[in-house]
Amino acid sequence: METSQAVQPHIAILPSPGMGHLIPLAELAKNLVSRHSFSVTFIIPTDANTSHLQAQKSFLQALPHSISCIFLPPISFIDLPDDTKIESRISLSVNRSIPHLRRALSTLRESGTRLSALVVDILGVFAVDVAREFTCEYKDLLEPVRLPGCIPLKGKDLPEHFQDRANEAYKFALEKCKKYQLAEGIIVNSFLDLEPGTFKALKMKGGAKCPFMRLARRLRLKL
Repeated sequence: METSQAVQPHIAILPSPGMGHLIPLAELAKNLVSRHSFSVTFIIPTDANTSHLQAQKSFLQALPHSISCIFLPPISFIDLPDDTKIESRISLSVNRSIPHLRRALSTLRESGTRLSALVVDILGVFAVDVAREFTCEYKDLLEPVRLPGCIPLKGKDLPEHFQDRANEAYKFALEKCKKYQLAEGIIVNSFLDLEPGTFKALKMKGGAKCPFMRLARRLRLKL
């Protein structure tokens, strides 16, 4: 069966500036292409210093044809003091390239590639939030959502306000879930014999961090 780039899993890789970050990620890319039939796009942050740019371009052009590259518009460090450490400059080059990265990922997805993941190195952690923006909607998931203590659910069967990540209702739902962890206790309208699997999951998965379990211990409830 003929496999086109449009149906191959497509991985975007964002290396931090410098050949030392690019070379090992290129080895990873070559393995993804040769062993797993992925296609890969490198997304390269740049700055006003072009001395290393040609070396990067020459290196990337020698990679297999299934590995492409996008060079982001250069960002400026004109506001930084002269004694700014190189680690700060590397991190800032990624952080300040976030808007360009977002547009590059949008272009990849709109081009018909099956964009499946964004890979960053240890200094590219600022890009993780952007990757989450491109996660598919629950209704599009092929596999059921597996929640501890619950039966597997089809993504499309989750409440409506979970179905659109760009909607304010979804953002409020996430914030509420985070706030639950701050409570000293949560009273659950259920009992052990009715939902033994759920209570078991609360004990195993929540532990000391689960507000329900904290409340149970304070009230000396035996679960």
